[in-house]
Amino acid sequence: MMPQTLIQDATRDGLTMAPTDKGTLRVHGPKAALAKWAPILKERKAEILEALSPSQTVTVAVPWMDADSVTVTELPPEDEATIRAWLASLGETAAAIEQDIETARRFPDTAAWLLARAHIDVGARAMLHTCGECQHFTHDPEGGGGIGTCAITKAGHPPKDASGYPLCYPCAQRRCPNFEAAKGKLA
Repeated sequence: MMPQTLIQDATRDGLTMAPTDKGTLRVHGPKAALAKWAPILKERKAEILEALSPSQTVTVAVPWMDADSVTVTELPPEDEATIRAWLASLGETAAAIEQDIETARRFPDTAAWLLARAHIDVGARAMLHTCGECQHFTHDPEGGGGIGTCAITKAGHPPKDASGYPLCYPCAQRRCPNFEAAKGKLA
């Protein structure tokens, strides 16, 4: 097998290979692929290093990447839409979003990171609620500043295992294990 074919087959299994300045071969990827390819890569290391120029990096093949030229051609529309929506929710400008999308098109690792982060943040936000949405919250206009109380605790503060601001504000977002949607407040 020619070194280029060997490199392409290994990248299809998810490996990333690059020569180091010290003349060694740096290889990253899934454990199963590393276990499969390690003996072959060790045996053919010199040929592989010769085939890879010092500036060349062979990157994991992903569906939207041209494996021969290692250039990203396009992101799947649903992935791009998810990334755009997440960046917009963070307050990114249109120009910054375009720059991030262009970077994601050129670097699959960046695209994967942005997409994973978008899913994590969207999922985390879905678990956030406000005190004002909870049936245990009572608005207390005498408390000043729009503070209310929580019926779960004696002091009226959010439970100790709830995240977020330490007082009950109607619009304070938090994760609370005692949260129960107030009728008519959440679907």
